[in-house]
Amino acid sequence: GAIIFLALAPFVIYWPAALGLKTFFAYNIQYLFYPIRFELAQRLAQGQLPFWSTTMHGGFPLLAEGQVGALYPLNWLLYRLLPLHIALSYSLLPHLALAGVGMYLFLRTQNLRAAAALVGALSFYFSGFFVAKIQHMTNLIAVGWMPWLFFCYEKFAHARDARARRAWFAAISVVAALMLLNGHPQIDFMAVSLFGLW
Repeated sequence: GAIIFLALAPFVIYWPAALGLKTFFAYNIQYLFYPIRFELAQRLAQGQLPFWSTTMHGGFPLLAEGQVGALYPLNWLLYRLLPLHIALSYSLLPHLALAGVGMYLFLRTQNLRAAAALVGALSFYFSGFFVAKIQHMTNLIAVGWMPWLFFCYEKFAHARDARARRAWFAAISVVAALMLLNGHPQIDFMAVSLFGLW
């Protein structure tokens, strides 16, 4: 029940964005993410990666701008199949849910009761960072994956056999790769540093 609640809460709280009636569109989204994700959508519709944009700054190496997220698998679906304003919202909403569920699962591995883990997860993904940084899409996506690193490590560390350890190690690798492909290396570096200290 807690996992379902945490997974659905962002879609309920931000219901106008979830239904496509409104979108997140302030500051960085307006000036950075909307233009580069528009270019991404155009290129994906043509079956291409956005190597170069001729419409931005008189020419711009778009693939070199990591925050376009051109190599992030979810973006291939969102920006290829959905209208841009809905794709922008769904770049954020599932990752908020991912953050809450991941933190809940990690806290449960620390032997916290379900109620305490639920409060911890809600405190995490409705914290000042998540609310204030809603405009910084790639920051939130990277941080949304962070609890999953810790959860997968805890499962890896306590696995009883080599096959399970290999599976959890692969899960850690996939999560780290998704964080990197999202395109915000500063947050990735901080998350991996914290993970290394853990």
